[in-house]
Amino acid sequence: MSSSKRSILIIEDDSRISRLTRDYLHECFPGMRVEIAGSAAKAKAICQQFPPALIIWDGVPNERGTREEYASCIPEVLWRKVIPISVDETILEFAKQRGALEPVPKKVDMAHAWVKELAERVRVALSSKKKK
Repeated sequence: MSSSKRSILIIEDDSRISRLTRDYLHECFPGMRVEIAGSAAKAKAICQQFPPALIIWDGVPNERGTREEYASCIPEVLWRKVIPISVDETILEFAKQRGALEPVPKKVDMAHAWVKELAERVRVALSSKKKK
């Protein structure tokens, strides 16, 4: 793992998607630390201890967390750093209300093309943060 203080947090429980995303973002942003949180509890701990520069968030409830836990794992002040990736319209609307960035909904059947689209959105989001 990189020693960079800046990081990207992936909150996604599908290990195939989260690993593909992590690996591709490592390639595209070698100076960034890219972490995966497969549960709401782990995501909350990371957000509180090491607030990431950007968060990629699915938000779909599962056996590792409820919808409420996945919604509350991100502190209010970090929502403007969230790129939602869910395909669930309710979750995307919730993220929009919280102030999240424009979503990049997953395309599981075209995961490699989707992760390239996501990486471009990450690049734009990170470069706009540098200008501020």
